[in-house]
Amino acid sequence: MIGGRMRVSATSDFGRNVVRHWLDKFNALHPHVSISLLLSDSISHLLHDEIDLAIRFGVPADGTMVAKKLAENRRALCASPAYIAEHGEPKHPDELRRV
Repeated sequence: MIGGRMRVSATSDFGRNVVRHWLDKFNALHPHVSISLLLSDSISHLLHDEIDLAIRFGVPADGTMVAKKLAENRRALCASPAYIAEHGEPKHPDELRRV
């Protein structure tokens, strides 16, 4: 029997919409595991905050961390018609630095 406490940190939106469902399925299989899901968009300090697992996007800055791909992260850049009218349609993200 697997049991104990597991503290998981994830970004707010991804945690609410994806990770929570993964943890619900995990907990159904392992009901003796107490799970705390901590949602924050700031970087977690794994040892200081006693985090067992942190789910973030990108490559970890700390070379001692191990990263595994869990899911795709598709993004869309959107602008209002007023923004486009004033600044034009950017052809590259670097153009947004001028605004």
